[in-house]
Amino acid sequence: MLIVTMLSSTSCTFLAKIIYGFKDPEFESSASIGRKQTDYFGPDHRSLVYSLEAWREKEFSSVPEMYVFDRQGKYIPYKDSLRPNCNGPADSFVSELDPAKAYLTDDAMSLEKFLQYTTMPGCGLTPQLPDEDVDFTVMMSWATYAGKKIYKEKTILWMDELKKNNKIKYRVYLVNKDLQECWSEDQKNKLTIIK
Repeated sequence: MLIVTMLSSTSCTFLAKIIYGFKDPEFESSASIGRKQTDYFGPDHRSLVYSLEAWREKEFSSVPEMYVFDRQGKYIPYKDSLRPNCNGPADSFVSELDPAKAYLTDDAMSLEKFLQYTTMPGCGLTPQLPDEDVDFTVMMSWATYAGKKIYKEKTILWMDELKKNNKIKYRVYLVNKDLQECWSEDQKNKLTIIK
């Protein structure tokens, strides 16, 4: 039951899960996640991991998903609520990001709040992002159980569009949503509550 619940909360539709070959999630080590991240996205990407608490929040349920924050850490939603689409126009949105534009922001989310639901890989501390001169911080969620195909059609396309956008300075983090082997037994047992 837990696996079905988690899978139903990690993608837009059940059909998409079948098409992309989502598998049953398993507990993953930091090393196995690192190998898959390199296999899926190539080397040299910054990494974060969702905490157990993030599993309780519907806000962080989808993979792949993208969260964009401006220079002040304000969340810029990119989806059109009137025309729902799993990942909306994410690729065109990042290709048109411009620090000169004014964006609608959502005060329910911020970069600071987002980071409270993440850790460094291997159940590390809550991350402190380096002080960098960037216009935008982009967080892209992923999980090994979702398979490689969906990321070729979504996340890698988003990354390519970001690279082409020469109007902005940005940083990207890949945020892993796998079950973490390094969680304590008590934390793992709490997963049964998340149904």
